[in-house]
Amino acid sequence: METKSKIIIGSFIIITLIGFVNFIFAATGDFITNWDTSGQTGIDIYGIDTDNEYIWITDDNNNRVWKYFMNGTYTTDNWATTGANARPWGLAYYDGRLWIPDIVGNAVHQYYTNGTYINAFNTVGQSDETGITTNGTFIWVSDAGQDKIFKYYMNGTAFDSFAVSSDAWDVAYTTDFLWVLDRTAAEVYKWFVNGTDTGISFDISVETASPRGMGGNETFFWIADRTDREVYVYEGPGELLPEDTCTYSSGIWEINCADYCNITTNTDTGSDNIIVSGTGSFTILANITTNSFAYTPGCNIINAPNDGKELRIKGGG
Repeated sequence: METKSKIIIGSFIIITLIGFVNFIFAATGDFITNWDTSGQTGIDIYGIDTDNEYIWITDDNNNRVWKYFMNGTYTTDNWATTGANARPWGLAYYDGRLWIPDIVGNAVHQYYTNGTYINAFNTVGQSDETGITTNGTFIWVSDAGQDKIFKYYMNGTAFDSFAVSSDAWDVAYTTDFLWVLDRTAAEVYKWFVNGTDTGISFDISVETASPRGMGGNETFFWIADRTDREVYVYEGPGELLPEDTCTYSSGIWEINCADYCNITTNTDTGSDNIIVSGTGSFTILANITTNSFAYTPGCNIINAPNDGKELRIKGGG
């Protein structure tokens, strides 16, 4: 690909393209890979999050935070949590800072990413602060004892809370949604930030038996497994194809490319439809015949039985 730019106009997304472009479609929650943390002596991994350059993991056994590159390589950087932060379970990153809850002191502690301590606030009505996430405007703290998500302003002032219909061990924020980790069922549930259940979830039980921490962004989810000391990586929500009703089929994907491109590699039955059999991610190589590739609300999914997963575009390149 030689050129790529994106312009958002109302409900249209226009991507200017020259040459060939790979559009990668994947279902949220599809397993990608895993990597090992056990090289660190006695590590007991819990919380995990990222700034998209590094990944931080809390260690309940050593009361430390360990820093990794995005591919799972250890950076050799780690630091101890403050004495008051005796049980560092969850972890959230935002704007050069980390927030780590503590179930002993019923508080949330704030650090710079180099380990310099900033301050703390006491939680309200909580006793098992097992997980945490933030979007820079609010902080959400999961409580596995009550199966609830508690919401705070960034200064620690309590806002509200809502109950979930599963074990609320950890929570991760992506645009407009909260993803709640159920360690018992090894399942991740999607909630609107207002506490409404979307009815969507994905299973992680095949890969992980003891999930304890979850972090995420628009591209990936990371699940930390306490028992095998592995981090499991899953497809994140990506950029939703315009309607939430777009679904993933475990058998055949069929997407109508309409008038915007000619498909050069696919099993094509006509009308520029993309038909791909099998499960997991797949790549479509599209030859753009005009100066722009555009789509409008209505993703034109054909023949895709709903198995509870959404179809999302993961990007081009």
